[in-house]
Amino acid sequence: MKTHLIDTLQTPLFSFFTSPIMNIKPSGVTDLQRVYNLVISDEYRERTEHLRSITDPKEAGRYKIQNFDYITPAGIFTKRSDQALIAFSGLTCIGFDQVANVGELRARLLMDKYFETQILFVSPSGNGLKWFIRIDPKVSYTDFFRAIQNYIRQAYGLHIDRRALSVSRACFLCYDPKAHLNQRYHGRE
Repeated sequence: MKTHLIDTLQTPLFSFFTSPIMNIKPSGVTDLQRVYNLVISDEYRERTEHLRSITDPKEAGRYKIQNFDYITPAGIFTKRSDQALIAFSGLTCIGFDQVANVGELRARLLMDKYFETQILFVSPSGNGLKWFIRIDPKVSYTDFFRAIQNYIRQAYGLHIDRRALSVSRACFLCYDPKAHLNQRYHGRE
Protein backbone atom coordinates (compact mmCIF):
# COMPACT_ATOMS: atom_id res chain seq x y z
CA MET A 1 0.00 0.00 0.00
CA LYS A 2 1.55 3.27 -1.10
CA THR A 3 -0.25 5.63 1.27
CA HIS A 4 1.04 9.18 1.38
CA LEU A 5 0.43 11.29 4.44
CA ILE A 6 -1.21 14.29 2.82
CA ASP A 7 -4.15 14.69 5.19
CA THR A 8 -2.19 14.81 8.43
CA LEU A 9 -4.03 16.17 11.45
CA GLN A 10 -2.70 19.26 13.25
CA THR A 11 -3.41 17.62 16.62
CA PRO A 12 -2.72 13.88 16.44
CA LEU A 13 -5.94 11.93 16.96
CA PHE A 14 -6.43 8.18 17.06
CA SER A 15 -9.35 5.80 16.94
CA PHE A 16 -10.01 4.20 20.33
CA PHE A 17 -11.28 0.61 20.51
CA THR A 18 -12.59 -1.26 23.51
CA SER A 19 -11.46 -4.84 24.02
CA PRO A 20 -11.36 -7.48 22.68
CA ILE A 21 -9.06 -7.07 19.66
CA MET A 22 -11.73 -8.71 17.48
CA ASN A 23 -13.74 -5.51 17.93
CA ILE A 24 -12.81 -3.55 14.82
CA LYS A 25 -15.34 -0.73 15.24
CA PRO A 26 -13.94 2.26 17.15
CA SER A 27 -15.85 3.49 20.18
CA GLY A 28 -14.39 6.99 19.86
CA VAL A 29 -11.46 9.25 19.11
CA THR A 30 -8.66 10.12 21.50
CA ASP A 31 -5.42 12.10 21.60
CA LEU A 32 -1.95 11.79 23.15
CA GLN A 33 -2.90 13.56 26.37
CA ARG A 34 -5.85 11.22 26.99
CA VAL A 35 -3.76 8.16 26.12
CA TYR A 36 -1.11 9.34 28.57
CA ASN A 37 -3.74 9.98 31.26
CA LEU A 38 -5.16 6.47 30.79
CA VAL A 39 -1.73 4.81 30.85
CA ILE A 40 -0.58 6.50 34.07
CA SER A 41 -3.95 6.06 35.80
CA ASP A 42 -5.16 2.89 37.50
CA GLU A 43 -7.54 2.12 34.59
CA TYR A 44 -5.34 -0.70 33.25
CA ARG A 45 -3.33 -1.46 36.38
CA GLU A 46 -5.08 -4.66 37.47
CA ARG A 47 -5.20 -6.07 33.93
CA THR A 48 -1.54 -5.22 33.31
CA GLU A 49 -0.38 -6.78 36.58
CA HIS A 50 -2.45 -9.91 35.89
CA LEU A 51 -1.02 -10.22 32.36
CA ARG A 52 2.53 -9.93 33.67
CA SER A 53 1.86 -12.69 36.21
CA ILE A 54 0.89 -15.21 33.49
CA THR A 55 3.86 -17.45 32.73
CA ASP A 56 2.51 -19.32 29.70
CA PRO A 57 3.10 -17.12 26.58
CA LYS A 58 0.03 -18.46 24.73
CA GLU A 59 -2.22 -17.87 27.71
CA ALA A 60 -0.75 -14.38 28.14
CA GLY A 61 -1.41 -13.61 24.47
CA ARG A 62 -5.02 -14.76 24.74
CA TYR A 63 -5.53 -12.69 27.88
CA LYS A 64 -4.07 -9.57 26.27
CA ILE A 65 -6.22 -9.69 23.14
CA GLN A 66 -9.35 -10.30 25.21
CA ASN A 67 -8.83 -7.68 27.93
CA PHE A 68 -6.90 -4.65 26.68
CA ASP A 69 -8.36 -1.63 24.91
CA TYR A 70 -6.32 -0.28 22.03
CA ILE A 71 -5.77 2.61 19.64
CA THR A 72 -4.66 2.98 16.04
CA PRO A 73 -1.64 5.32 16.36
CA ALA A 74 -1.53 6.22 12.67
CA GLY A 75 -4.91 7.93 12.73
CA ILE A 76 -8.69 7.81 12.70
CA PHE A 77 -10.50 4.91 11.02
CA THR A 78 -14.14 3.99 10.37
CA LYS A 79 -13.04 0.44 11.25
CA ARG A 80 -9.64 -1.13 11.86
CA SER A 81 -8.61 -1.71 8.27
CA ASP A 82 -5.95 -0.03 6.13
CA GLN A 83 -8.68 0.87 3.63
CA ALA A 84 -10.85 2.59 6.29
CA LEU A 85 -8.47 5.43 7.18
CA ILE A 86 -10.18 8.82 7.56
CA ALA A 87 -7.26 11.01 8.67
CA PHE A 88 -3.60 10.49 9.54
CA SER A 89 -2.37 11.39 13.00
CA GLY A 90 1.10 12.27 11.74
CA LEU A 91 2.57 9.70 14.16
CA THR A 92 3.51 6.06 14.25
CA CYS A 93 4.14 3.71 17.15
CA ILE A 94 7.28 1.62 17.14
CA GLY A 95 6.86 -1.47 19.29
CA PHE A 96 9.92 -3.03 20.88
CA ASP A 97 9.42 -6.56 22.24
CA GLN A 98 11.63 -8.85 24.30
CA VAL A 99 13.97 -6.02 25.31
CA ALA A 100 16.85 -7.10 27.58
CA ASN A 101 16.94 -3.82 29.52
CA VAL A 102 13.75 -1.77 29.18
CA GLY A 103 15.04 1.08 31.36
CA GLU A 104 18.22 1.50 29.33
CA LEU A 105 16.37 1.48 26.00
CA ARG A 106 13.80 3.93 27.38
CA ALA A 107 16.58 6.38 28.31
CA ARG A 108 18.25 6.01 24.91
CA LEU A 109 15.00 6.57 22.99
CA LEU A 110 14.22 9.69 24.99
CA MET A 111 17.62 11.07 23.95
CA ASP A 112 17.41 9.96 20.30
CA LYS A 113 19.03 12.63 18.12
CA TYR A 114 16.78 12.14 15.08
CA PHE A 115 13.32 11.38 16.47
CA GLU A 116 11.61 13.33 19.22
CA THR A 117 9.53 11.11 21.46
CA GLN A 118 5.87 12.09 21.59
CA ILE A 119 4.85 9.44 24.11
CA LEU A 120 6.71 6.41 25.45
CA PHE A 121 5.43 3.68 27.73
CA VAL A 122 6.21 0.11 28.76
CA SER A 123 4.29 -2.49 26.77
CA PRO A 124 1.59 -4.64 28.39
CA SER A 125 4.01 -7.58 28.73
CA GLY A 126 6.47 -5.46 30.70
CA ASN A 127 9.42 -6.49 28.52
CA GLY A 128 9.01 -3.97 25.73
CA LEU A 129 8.24 -0.36 24.88
CA LYS A 130 5.77 1.61 22.78
CA TRP A 131 7.54 4.61 21.20
CA PHE A 132 5.44 7.21 19.36
CA ILE A 133 7.27 9.44 16.90
CA ARG A 134 6.31 11.81 14.08
CA ILE A 135 6.12 10.65 10.50
CA ASP A 136 7.45 12.68 7.58
CA PRO A 137 4.24 13.57 5.69
CA LYS A 138 6.11 13.73 2.37
CA VAL A 139 6.97 10.02 2.48
CA SER A 140 4.62 7.05 2.18
CA TYR A 141 3.81 5.37 5.49
CA THR A 142 5.33 2.09 4.32
CA ASP A 143 8.55 3.68 3.05
CA PHE A 144 8.91 5.74 6.22
CA PHE A 145 8.38 2.69 8.41
CA ARG A 146 10.98 0.69 6.48
CA ALA A 147 13.46 3.55 6.93
CA ILE A 148 12.72 3.53 10.68
CA GLN A 149 13.32 -0.23 10.76
CA ASN A 150 16.74 0.26 9.20
CA TYR A 151 17.56 3.14 11.53
CA ILE A 152 16.58 1.13 14.63
CA ARG A 153 18.66 -1.83 13.47
CA GLN A 154 21.73 0.35 12.88
CA ALA A 155 21.41 2.74 15.84
CA TYR A 156 20.13 0.33 18.49
CA GLY A 157 20.90 -3.14 17.15
CA LEU A 158 17.22 -4.08 17.47
CA HIS A 159 14.59 -5.43 15.13
CA ILE A 160 11.03 -4.17 15.17
CA ASP A 161 7.91 -6.06 14.20
CA ARG A 162 7.32 -6.01 10.43
CA ARG A 163 3.57 -6.32 11.02
CA ALA A 164 3.62 -2.69 12.11
CA LEU A 165 3.92 -1.77 8.42
CA SER A 166 0.13 -1.82 8.45
CA VAL A 167 -1.24 1.71 8.86
CA SER A 168 -4.16 0.28 10.90
CA ARG A 169 -1.87 -1.54 13.34
CA ALA A 170 -3.25 -1.66 16.88
CA CYS A 171 -1.42 -0.50 20.00
CA PHE A 172 -2.67 -1.95 23.28
CA LEU A 173 -2.99 0.45 26.20
CA CYS A 174 -1.71 -0.66 29.59
CA TYR A 175 -0.51 0.64 32.95
CA ASP A 176 2.79 2.52 33.19
CA PRO A 177 2.96 5.20 35.90
CA LYS A 178 6.35 6.30 34.52
CA ALA A 179 5.14 6.88 30.96
CA HIS A 180 6.68 9.88 29.22
CA LEU A 181 4.64 12.52 27.38
CA ASN A 182 6.40 15.20 25.35
CA GLN A 183 5.27 18.36 27.11
CA ARG A 184 6.70 20.65 24.43
CA TYR A 185 4.52 18.92 21.88
CA HIS A 186 1.48 19.97 23.90
CA GLY A 187 2.60 23.56 24.42
CA ARG A 188 3.34 23.15 28.11
CA GLU A 189 7.04 23.91 28.07
